[in-house]
Amino acid sequence: MMKNLVLVLMLLSLSACTSMRYGNVSQMSEKSTEFIVKESLIRLVSLYPPAKTKLAIVRPRDNFGLKLIKALRQSGYSVSEGSNAKGAINFFYVMDAPIQNKLYRVTLYLGSKTLTRAYSIKKGTLRPLGLWTRQE
Repeated sequence: MMKNLVLVLMLLSLSACTSMRYGNVSQMSEKSTEFIVKESLIRLVSLYPPAKTKLAIVRPRDNFGLKLIKALRQSGYSVSEGSNAKGAINFFYVMDAPIQNKLYRVTLYLGSKTLTRAYSIKKGTLRPLGLWTRQE
């Protein structure tokens, strides 16, 4: 009985890992998307030197991802579209809206590290709600 319970709990925890969606799952204006791309790039440059950092990302299909990849390349990052590039840091992102039209959140995954920042819209303007958080 106990073995079955442990097995079920392990399977549930594994299924939670595989169901995570990457990419932009929010509906955001073009102006707000560009603002968050710039903010994300500033943070990445402060932590990972562009000319020395190689990133591997699954090909983005959303506006945020396409703009972010373009900005990374223009800033000097080596970006490989695929997750098996030799010597590259696996890079994923999630742009979501926990409270639609009020609260937005961007999370950048770089290998085992995570950078997150929340934003809100007040009077039609997107503003950061605080500093970037970093999880090692």
